Amino acid sequence: MALLLLATLLGCAPSQPTTPEGCGALSSDAARDECFLAILPGIFKSDPAKGIALAESSIQDPATRDFVWLTVTRDVDPNSEKYCARIVDPLIRDRCKVLVARPHLHRELLDGRAAPMRTGGPGGPPGGPPPGAPGAGAPAGPPPRAP
Repeated sequence: MALLLLATLLGCAPSQPTTPEGCGALSSDAARDECFLAILPGIFKSDPAKGIALAESSIQDPATRDFVWLTVTRDVDPNSEKYCARIVDPLIRDRCKVLVARPHLHRELLDGRAAPMRTGGPGGPPGGPPPGAPGAGAPAGPPPRAP
């Protein structure tokens, strides 16, 4: 036990798998889903057909799968709604379509000047609240009055 604690403190703890086989070998559905969420964008860049097959067959949680489609659209193919169409949740699907409709949001990615945005996890789409939600740029109440 002390050896495991020492290895963890020194950074020698086992890291997350980086292959589909490694992700598939994880013991819990949630751990497997998180692992696939992390590795699938890279797989989509080299083999989109394999990425689609893995996302559909290996991810158990529909919300995580939706987030994979959003992430792949944003980081791999931001000019097409083809992955947006696979999203089940209407709010995430709309967010995906807005991303595709706003080329200035992904111009740097396509030009190779910027690294892809980090994923925020399956709890919701990254980038702040959806349009029209509180905190989305609309005032929360009436404008302040001048004295």
